[in-house]
Amino acid sequence: MCCQKSYLVIYYTGFLSAGPLKCCTNYSPKPFPLNRLKHFSVQDATGVCRLSAVIFTTLKNKKICADPEAAWVKDAVSHISKYCTPLY
Repeated sequence: MCCQKSYLVIYYTGFLSAGPLKCCTNYSPKPFPLNRLKHFSVQDATGVCRLSAVIFTTLKNKKICADPEAAWVKDAVSHISKYCTPLY
């Protein structure tokens, strides 16, 4: 399995675009299994989005917003970081 991580804030459209801006507005209420996650990105609250979040991408390409301070999220980020090559 190939996995990647990035530390970019995810914006699906910009300020001048007619489309909606995509930001996490809340967190997933429960942990997600590690074996179903392939990579993550970090949403920074200092940008356009108002909530700091880790955004996991599942094997089925679904996006999961998670609390960066939650223990399961830290474990998942550590696990993915250990087995993936970072993108910079």
